[in-house]
Parts: sequence; structure tokens; C-alpha cells
Amino acid sequence: MQMPLIGNTRVLNMLDSMIKNNRIPHAILIEGEEGLGKKTLANFIAKACLCKNEPTPCLNCKTCHLIEVGSHPDFQIIEPDGNQIKVEQIRELRVEAFLTPMAADGRVFIIDFAHTMNDFAQNALLKVLEEPPQGVTFILLAKSAKMLLETIRSRCVCFTLSPVAFEEDAINKVAVLAGVTNAEAQTLLIATDGNIGGAITSASGDTVFLSGVASKILSLAASKDRLGILTCLQPYVKDRAKVSELIFELKTALAKEIKKKAMKEMSSFTAEKLNFCYSELNNIQSKLEFNPSIPLIFCLIAAVLTA
Repeated sequence: MQMPLIGNTRVLNMLDSMIKNNRIPHAILIEGEEGLGKKTLANFIAKACLCKNEPTPCLNCKTCHLIEVGSHPDFQIIEPDGNQIKVEQIRELRVEAFLTPMAADGRVFIIDFAHTMNDFAQNALLKVLEEPPQGVTFILLAKSAKMLLETIRSRCVCFTLSPVAFEEDAINKVAVLAGVTNAEAQTLLIATDGNIGGAITSASGDTVFLSGVASKILSLAASKDRLGILTCLQPYVKDRAKVSELIFELKTALAKEIKKKAMKEMSSFTAEKLNFCYSELNNIQSKLEFNPSIPLIFCLIAAVLTA
């Protein structure tokens, strides 16, 4: 059976056994940071639940294709309405769950960002998890299982996804999906601690992800790991716009640390260090308009943060 993820051998072995023995549980919780493949794994499980071919999932039939594009009539993804999944959404899900399947032998509901459900929504979901309809599978995706009520967690089989090792398969996957060389893909994986989705997003210049890179750089600065900082910066060596965005995100992260110090909260840096770094990054950013050498800029950033 062709598994959908690289690494996470224990999780995939458990899932493989469940599928082969036709023992997929009615409630599954997949936890892990963004970019580790939670939705990819959930879609694979959905295919295994609804695909009628052998071995299942075949990944080639109409059912598998419709799930892949999100248009199978017995497959539904529930996402936050604004900042959270509301109790009304879960009540609608409960009604849907008891309807007769339209094309398959069962139904699958994926609850993405399940950790955004408030207690009312979670308690509403608990009712259907306690007495699930025949042939219905619920798959919850969350940043951390601990962000859900214990009563919810206790009724789910939990799969915990982890970053991958910097192995050849992972490097090749990032290189193909991000459209970069294998060397660049390896650098991206190192910079994102083995987060394949994060590495691909980083290559596309997503600002949200850049804030995560900035946070990692600050953690390396706290341990004075200059080489680690340079490794994180390396993927952006050919893109001045991204360098400018990343410096902005570093300044934003420093500003948050300065605020923490002002509120007398714990920080890895002294107030003097934070103010020095913020001021120096301002100076470095102003130099970008004169088209300096990007490797030189990286060296300056690393030197300032580890001074």
C-alpha cells in the first residue's frame, strides 16, 4: 500500500494494520504542527473508508478522485467560521451524520482546526462521538490534542505527526513540490526542522511562515548559534524581497520580546540586547535599497543577533 507521508513510521504502520484488518475507528484525532501532513493523512483515511476497490484505497478510482478534490457527496470538511468552529456547525454535522450515504457505504467528516471549537461545540460533538451512526468516521485535525477536552480525546484514536529526518525521500519531495534544487530543498528542511509543508511554503514566500522562521532564528540567537542562523537564512539568498520581509518579521519578533520584558515576563534576552538588535536590524534593512551583497547582509544579521 502506498502511504501518503514520509517518515512517521509508527503512525503509518498502525494505520496500515487498521486498513488491512478493516478496523478503522469511528473517531480519529490527528495532531501536529501546520505543514506536517495532517490533512493529507486525513484525506488518505477518508479514501480508505469510502473506496470500494482492493487493496483500499486504490487512489485511482472515481471515489478517490472525488475525495481528493473535495467533491464526494459522502465526504465533508468542516472548517472554522471566522476564528472558531461554532456549535451551530457541529449541530449541522450531527444531522448530516445520520443521513443515508449517497454514493458510498459510509460517510467521512473531517473537522479541520478542531482545536478552535469552544466547549459548547466540543460538547455537541461529544454526543455523536459517544453514539456514532453506523459507517460514519470522524477525523479531527488539531495543533495539539491537549487543546481539546479530555472527553473528546478519550473517544478518539490519536495519531501524532512529527517532523521528518533530513532523508533523501523528504529532500526529493520538497525539491519537486517547491520547484527548487535538492541542495536548496535540504537547506529548507533544515531551516524548518524537518517540516515538509513548512519548507514548501517557505520556498513560496508565505509571510505567515516567515514569522515562524523568524522565531526559530531568535531561538538560535539565544544560544548564539551563528551557523544555525546562517543556515536558516540561506534559502532566501536569491530573493531580496524575501530578505526584507524576513527582517521585518525578525523586528516584529523582537518587538514582542521587548513587550514581554516590559511586562516582566520571561525572555531569553536582556532589554539592552533586544533594543540593540532591533536598532541594528533597522540599519541593516535600510542598507537593502543600495543592493548590497545578500550573503554579507546575512553575516551582519547573524553577527548582530549573536553579539
